[in-house]
Amino acid sequence: MKIVDLFCGAGGWSQGLINAGHDVILSIDNWGPAVETYEENIGKHVIKKEISEDLINNKEIMKKIQEADIIIGSPPCKTFSTLNKHKKDDLTLTRAFFKLVGDKPFIMENVASVYNKMKSSNLIKDNYYPKIIHMSDYGVPQVRRRFILSNFFNLNSIKKPEKRISYGDKTYYKGTEHYIKLFKRIPKHLKSKDTPKHRDHIIERMKNVKGGSSAREFGVYYRVPKKGISYTIVNVTKSMMIHPSRNRRLTVFEAGILQTFPPNYNFQGTIAEIGNQVGNAVPPEFAEFIGNNIEEQLAIHKTKLKQSSLDEF
Repeated sequence: MKIVDLFCGAGGWSQGLINAGHDVILSIDNWGPAVETYEENIGKHVIKKEISEDLINNKEIMKKIQEADIIIGSPPCKTFSTLNKHKKDDLTLTRAFFKLVGDKPFIMENVASVYNKMKSSNLIKDNYYPKIIHMSDYGVPQVRRRFILSNFFNLNSIKKPEKRISYGDKTYYKGTEHYIKLFKRIPKHLKSKDTPKHRDHIIERMKNVKGGSSAREFGVYYRVPKKGISYTIVNVTKSMMIHPSRNRRLTVFEAGILQTFPPNYNFQGTIAEIGNQVGNAVPPEFAEFIGNNIEEQLAIHKTKLKQSSLDEF
């Protein structure tokens, strides 16, 4: 199916949907480093452009949107992130997304906390399918709550991947152990871009942090567990997420793998910019799950619309 990816970032949505066999015909984002990453890894069909309601007057872009079967997007969520201490309830970019989508089938992803604001702002119509999910239910090895909204894709009607692995008192589909083993596959030219170095007293603190736990007496230090589900992956250059077995922070490329990007995904920009791209991305593993079910969900949706039309007649 033909897809347009709005607010595409580093390409997590697109990567997963392409893995599922779909054709992304246009992607748009206004942040240069993310656009460079997208172009380097996915393709030249990405445009660096500010997304606003005014884009509805751009004939070339609207032609692509009309050509697409489905529109996907993740309007920037910083103002609603639980990490943001100075929140402004700004839904401008979300409204721009809806304006460009019109009546086309869409799927939107955002942080879980945006749900209540969208609901109170009457942006969630009665025929939409809103759902707050845990990405760990779909093969992403993190505590990562997200809000998914669609006018055709009903996640409640789709069986989640079976949780076959037990660890402690929890069960899960895929854990960190599935991805940590891929760290060694990061190409040398990428590894050399990010080589964390810490002062001796920081390393000593890290030594006291066990896997899957934090040491708040030193600040927020957290060691990714060798097995199970990790805390949410954010910009690791601004957090202290410690490698599962080494006394250093995760590199941005290791964090990318825990976000389910392939080991050779060549993020562009400074290390801090890459950290932001990774932390903000839609995990490709989740996007691929969506992609594997899109055609069936769209067919069900079209059948319902047809039946509704017949009933009215």
